[in-house]
Amino acid sequence: MAAEAPAAAATTAEREVTAVELEREHEALEEEASEVVRENWGDEHSCSFDEGYVCQPVYSCVTCAAKAGSPVGVCYGCSMNCHLYHTLLELFDKHNFRCDCGTPRSGYSCSLYAGETHAENNHNQYTHNYNGLYCTCNGKYEVQQLMIQCIGCEDWFHDFCITENGKHPMPHEDDFADFICEGCMHKLPFLYHYSHLQCPLPHPEAAAATVTATAQAEATTAGAADDAPPTFAPPPVCPLGTSQKPAQEGHGFFLDGWQNCLCKCALCSDTYKASHCPWIFEPPKEEAAPPKEDDKTAASGGCTQLQTANAATSTSIMAAGVAELSKIPRIQQVEVAQQLNEYSRELNYFLKELKQSGKEVVTKEDIEEFTRRIVKKRKLT
Repeated sequence: MAAEAPAAAATTAEREVTAVELEREHEALEEEASEVVRENWGDEHSCSFDEGYVCQPVYSCVTCAAKAGSPVGVCYGCSMNCHLYHTLLELFDKHNFRCDCGTPRSGYSCSLYAGETHAENNHNQYTHNYNGLYCTCNGKYEVQQLMIQCIGCEDWFHDFCITENGKHPMPHEDDFADFICEGCMHKLPFLYHYSHLQCPLPHPEAAAATVTATAQAEATTAGAADDAPPTFAPPPVCPLGTSQKPAQEGHGFFLDGWQNCLCKCALCSDTYKASHCPWIFEPPKEEAAPPKEDDKTAASGGCTQLQTANAATSTSIMAAGVAELSKIPRIQQVEVAQQLNEYSRELNYFLKELKQSGKEVVTKEDIEEFTRRIVKKRKLT
């Protein structure tokens, strides 16, 4: 029995961590979580007005619009501060938008901006999305229904509206990368010259026998690595310079990498510029990458190897949590954020208590006591 004592002591030591280390790790993870939020939505503590007309998440303020008599859009930072208790509609990313908070349109001064009142945003485009309406049917956004966003007008469309209740074929949502609605295709007719870059439409009478875009990509890249995407290159002859005129009807369901195959000649470049469509060449928004190992170690004040590995795992968990959080209604998002902030404050206070008491390690019993304290407080409130 005496021989087993060192092993038992070692097991106990593995379960213990000093209060200082735990506090440092908590602060490091908290900073990583904040970075994920900033990458996806923006800085919660600043207004994006000075960034100009950029692609960013936009929130339509119903409260301000009712007073102003016109749509009002605000950035993520203002939605979480100046307009926190207003009725807001999440519109997701919008091209070429500048925050309306603090402008004459909003009728409110921006609490995140220390300068003078913002000038009017004359280049913002306000669609029916700002009134909570989407698609060609002017319907609501359906969380339980498949809706696809056009990368041009950035409106969202019901799948049954795209197919006109099954009258027209539509490829599976996983088989194409970018959707461009028929309205935007008509505004950019040169895109109809690139039908070969679109996902093949399933035959309405033989959908089961349809060759999907995925299968086509595999066939054209035979012999390549399984995960290698199809490669595209600009056409040798400008399609706009030919006499062939393609049929100009229907939506566009483009394959991944299709922009790389657009002609870059002088005629086409002038056409793109005249069509005001820089969004075509905008790179897709990348997910926040986890910090490098040395960055995590420095941020955590020199965490142990095990703690560094845990922090790397937690980064991916936080990114997934942020993605899931964005799927729930805004009011619930705010409530979750408030509860997490409260939990963070309670944990920091608890760790400081342990440090002040002179306790050098945090044990399983300490964590259980902290959990009981939180549960009790929740019941009282």
